[in-house]
Amino acid sequence: MGRRIGILMGVVLVMSLVAPLTVATVQSGSPGLTVTPAVIEMGAFYGGATLKIAGTVASGSQVLVVVRGPQTEEVFNKKGRLGPIWVNVGKVHISGVPAVFLCFSSAPTANLLNRESLDASQLDEVAIKAQMVVEPKAMDQEVIRANYLSLKNQQGFYKVTEGAVKLGAAGPEGVPFTLDLPWSKKAPPASYEVTVYECRDGAVAGKISSGLEVREMGFPEKVAAMAKNRGSLYGMLCVLVAMIAGFGIDFVATKLGKQRAMSH
Repeated sequence: MGRRIGILMGVVLVMSLVAPLTVATVQSGSPGLTVTPAVIEMGAFYGGATLKIAGTVASGSQVLVVVRGPQTEEVFNKKGRLGPIWVNVGKVHISGVPAVFLCFSSAPTANLLNRESLDASQLDEVAIKAQMVVEPKAMDQEVIRANYLSLKNQQGFYKVTEGAVKLGAAGPEGVPFTLDLPWSKKAPPASYEVTVYECRDGAVAGKISSGLEVREMGFPEKVAAMAKNRGSLYGMLCVLVAMIAGFGIDFVATKLGKQRAMSH
């Protein structure tokens, strides 16, 4: 009997310690957030996915949803003219930027937040451009920054879509919002962060984040692991596959050529 009482008192003590922590993490008026699915699996027949982002904000607020990839560093060849031809004249290093930046809002971004708030949380391409690191310093910084953003826009990795977040009617828990996001099949596997910013009076009134995992599964995962861990074997297999494909195409072309010759 005494043992049971001791166990019961221990459970009550643990619950009394955990409960205040649970309540403290839920701030009054902070936006809610759910991301479905939380994990995207890139299998052999993967063709993209659709994310459903939903939650609530306080009445009178607007919403900004940002999906960010991990910080990346990229190296590009710099072209220069040597007489009548273009050649590589150096390397350009870009860092301090996210691999993916997708921004969706319930209204024009300029109407939601002032420039100070946008820069503080890096919520548009102007802010990303300002914090981008370009090396060497002697390069034409402005041109390179603009060209990098243009490249990411063309790839679909940097995108700002205004009016995509839909707001519902206000209820007891606040104003519901939804966003249906077609996830690009070109987006690389990585750990992404989905953040909802509650915007009011030109400033960020609250925010909440959730993780999004994009993973390679099955055959693509094995190929990626081989390329990373066994580079020489991966290279040999690539050459072998290319040779088989080449011989196969040559065989089919020869057969078709013979058939046409015989028909004539």
